[in-house]
Amino acid sequence: MNHLARPAPVLGVWPGYAGEESEGSATPVISAAGNYWVLTHHVINLSFLSGISVATSYLYLRRSLNHLKLDRPKYYVLFQGSEGDTIKQAYDTPGGTTWNDPKRGTIPVGWGVNPQLCSRFPTFFQFLNTYAGLKDSFFSGPGGAGYVWLKFMSPSGQTALGAASEPYLETTGLQLVDMWGLNVPSLVNYSAGASAVQAFTGEIGPTNMLLPNGISLTRCSNGLWYGSESMTNFTGRVDYGQIVGRIKALAASSPPPYFIPAYDTVNATMPLVEICATHLGPQFVIVGMEDYVSLQQQFFNSSNYENEY
Repeated sequence: MNHLARPAPVLGVWPGYAGEESEGSATPVISAAGNYWVLTHHVINLSFLSGISVATSYLYLRRSLNHLKLDRPKYYVLFQGSEGDTIKQAYDTPGGTTWNDPKRGTIPVGWGVNPQLCSRFPTFFQFLNTYAGLKDSFFSGPGGAGYVWLKFMSPSGQTALGAASEPYLETTGLQLVDMWGLNVPSLVNYSAGASAVQAFTGEIGPTNMLLPNGISLTRCSNGLWYGSESMTNFTGRVDYGQIVGRIKALAASSPPPYFIPAYDTVNATMPLVEICATHLGPQFVIVGMEDYVSLQQQFFNSSNYENEY
């Protein structure tokens, strides 16, 4: 790690698949050294794929705003499909069968994408632009340019990672970065190098807050962080109906307007959104990435924000 020009991409995947080191042991080592993962497992021929020419318009993933006006009695829910840090998703399409669900694009789902793929695998962005539905939207997977646990990096390393991510975020138009292993100072340092960032999400809160530099942070409630893994019924199958109760319980303890991210695997996210779109009720608004960022900005810029939170 010390022989790399930091921040450097470490291509591959943690060796835990062979029963050795795990994500939990390898990621802090890479992060502390000032480097980051580009998780390329299940992927071949990036040297070839990176050379295929794609028009820059296909690399831009920001979607159109619906120009929603903040409705103060409402709760705004954002569903994020993870695996945005792993390139295997680009080979399988996001979630495989989930992306091919005929209802995809008709309900708001946020798909995680590593923005560095605009350079390493540009045809994936062309694919997303070509086949995304009206209500599909995209965010930057953990870390921006690559996967880290940010709090393990030095302050200068955090800023350097933000600067390394910035050109990819500008090219792709991604405004929201999902971040793992975070604390407030680390996010402030990161965004000092990445002016494209307008909002962060991260594990585990819940928190709605404005960072000292004016960037918003919404952290995910524990029950909504890979919630499908704990929502099983007596048959062992996932009982997606529980997601409605968990979101309403969080809302009961948090006065509106409040922003609620729900974070899960790409395969679980579509069923979660389908259930909630039908059963959450009119006080809850499920939104895409751009509207989520815009509504937060409206709220945090309001004159009485400091008196409420």
